[in-house]
Amino acid sequence: MEITGVIFKVLPVEEYGKNRKQTIIIDTSAEYNPHIAVDIWNDKITSVKEGDVVQMDVNVSSKEYDGKWYTNVSLWKYATN
Repeated sequence: MEITGVIFKVLPVEEYGKNRKQTIIIDTSAEYNPHIAVDIWNDKITSVKEGDVVQMDVNVSSKEYDGKWYTNVSLWKYATN
C-alpha cells in the first residue's frame, strides 16, 4: 500500500533489546481521519523531520489478541520530495 503526505510528527526512537523502532505521524490531507501512524524499524530509521513530504510503501497488518484486533502500519520503502 502506498501513502503520500507530510510528516506531521516524529516520535523518539524506542529500544527493544537489539531492535529499534521510531513512529512517525503522516498527514495525508484526507477528508476523514487524515493522520496515519507509521512504524519504522531498525535500519530503515533515517533522519526525517516534521514538514517533509514523503511517499511511503507500507505493510498493513492486523492481529487478534484476547478478543480485540490491533492494526499495525510498517514502512518498507520511502522517498522524500
